[in-house]
Amino acid sequence: MNFVWDNPLSVIIGKLGTGKTLLLTYLSQTMKLLTDEIYSNYPLEDDKVKVLTFKNLDFTDRTKPVPLDDSVILFDESYLYIDGTSPHDEKKVHSGKIPWIVLARHFGHRALFTAQREGMIWNNIRQLASGIIIPISLKKPVAKKGFNFFNRFFIMRMGIFQDITDYEIWKTKSVERTAEGKRVKHKSDVGLGIRFFKIIIPLEFANKYDSQWLKFVRDLKNDEIVNKKEYYWSEITKLSVKERLELFDIDILKKNLKPKKEKGNSKDD
Repeated sequence: MNFVWDNPLSVIIGKLGTGKTLLLTYLSQTMKLLTDEIYSNYPLEDDKVKVLTFKNLDFTDRTKPVPLDDSVILFDESYLYIDGTSPHDEKKVHSGKIPWIVLARHFGHRALFTAQREGMIWNNIRQLASGIIIPISLKKPVAKKGFNFFNRFFIMRMGIFQDITDYEIWKTKSVERTAEGKRVKHKSDVGLGIRFFKIIIPLEFANKYDSQWLKFVRDLKNDEIVNKKEYYWSEITKLSVKERLELFDIDILKKNLKPKKEKGNSKDD
């Protein structure tokens, strides 16, 4: 918690299922000890957490205010907002966020962004981040017959690095050790700005968010489809060759199997 409070910009990097959103939710509760100004860009069942959009951090926008001093900003799935793999293209569209990124410390903000890989986080954020958090393992609550849960806690092991360079050095060495059949070292080194530790997260915190809250986006497409007919594979043989080709929608086949125009059918002829 103190690490987050001491760093205006931090990123959480971890593959799917390592607990990135769970960690943000944990911070949404524990950081209340230090501030009342907590924002998130994903829904939380908490009447003390405010809604944040990317417009709040955009100085070209005049519809959403920038959060006040001592605000904690929890930004999940950052790749949905900025494509970190196309930094030059994104800079044109999101240039209004650069003043906030550069001045987050002056605004008294503590912001955390999540992504599955470091390259998915916008370079402007990644290079200025003074905290890199890597969830390493997550032990989930165990259900036991006759009980709702025998153990009502998550145990998360994580590594914290002072900047992206420290993390990349550790990651490279870890890959080399794995290739040699050795165990990856999870040993703290204060001199290098590397720390490893565990935190315990109550199950109740995990129940405050829905990991699939964006599934409503599916309705944007489905609501506009008139013919919702679906086929079983056993029915395919009943379709004509042309109907199958249209159903499978394989572009390269549709393009190359189109009937060629016969000579003499053009308007000029």
